[in-house]
Amino acid sequence: MKTRLYTSLEAKNILSELETKTRLTPNIICRYGIILSIKKNTVLDFSYDSNGQEFHRPVLTGDLDVIFKELIKHKEGQFIADDDYFSVYLKAHLEQGVRLLKSEIDLCGSFDAFINEYFNPIRGGTI
Repeated sequence: MKTRLYTSLEAKNILSELETKTRLTPNIICRYGIILSIKKNTVLDFSYDSNGQEFHRPVLTGDLDVIFKELIKHKEGQFIADDDYFSVYLKAHLEQGVRLLKSEIDLCGSFDAFINEYFNPIRGGTI
């Protein structure tokens, strides 16, 4: 079972920027990004470099690892081996997701505005 994942250098830079803006740790930012990516109806890009930030599986996904794996399997509509789930699919969703998250936060103006827009059902959020 693979337990380490390396982001791209671009994702590392985005995470650093978002950490400053949101005051959240990179692993929490990644979790938001992964969920945004899973919700998005796009084809995943698997060609990102691995020259960025290192994450250990328990820190990145924590107690939610099984949930992330099942969501990704459901999204892909196929069986995904454990090593491929973490190092291939979760990484691709993380990469896509942190870019989406940055774009959405920039569009909304702040992380708080993003949360109100996308996660608050009273305000028409999508979750």
